[in-house]
Amino acid sequence: MKKRAESRDDMVVTTVALRRDVHRRLAIAAIEENAAITELVRQAVEGWLGRREHFARLRGRKGTDLLT
Repeated sequence: MKKRAESRDDMVVTTVALRRDVHRRLAIAAIEENAAITELVRQAVEGWLGRREHFARLRGRKGTDLLT
């Protein structure tokens, strides 16, 4: 069974445009990980946001401060 979100409750569906080569690599990774592409994108975005917020805290700023 593919790894997928247990529920879409509290999720927003969005569209993202990827270069063809990036999409191909993502599709291959999804097959290798036995996961849905959307799950891999969610994990990647959440990981990036976590790192961004971590480094913002190290600089003495909150992640939300970066929006202002």
